[in-house]
Amino acid sequence: GSKPFPDDDEVDLFHHRMRFDRSDKYTFLHYQDDMRKDAMVMELLSSSPRAVDIYSHCSMSSVIEFAPMEMDEYIMPTTGFSPKKVVRRGVKSDDLDEPLNDYISPEEKLEIALGMAKCIATIHGFKDGVIALVDVQSSQFFRGRDGFIKLVDYNRAEAL
Repeated sequence: GSKPFPDDDEVDLFHHRMRFDRSDKYTFLHYQDDMRKDAMVMELLSSSPRAVDIYSHCSMSSVIEFAPMEMDEYIMPTTGFSPKKVVRRGVKSDDLDEPLNDYISPEEKLEIALGMAKCIATIHGFKDGVIALVDVQSSQFFRGRDGFIKLVDYNRAEAL
């Protein structure tokens, strides 16, 4: 189940904002259901160090464990929106063929890949049945303060 709210730790508040036609109740209910799934799967997995702890949720918001390092930005630093610009050693570039993460050692790259694979194994090996997640992306992995890589986005997940 969910863990008690920490006394001295920082937490993240995920609040999902979307713009849509207020008369379109289907879209609102669809997104609200996605956020419900997100919170429910987080709660199922909260005993694993590979998933963020959830402390509370309501409708379109959830309070979760603070995970300070976004792996996507660490692995492939970019800036802006589409089309993204590569940031290599502090300099923006349009050349997406340049090596993006030459500052990460081969050993650390393997450690990151193994950490991400362990997150997926946690979902697929859930003790009460497989959990399917259909949109795994590098932007959904963060490194927690405990050093573990964690999966933080479950809104397209379902326990089977």
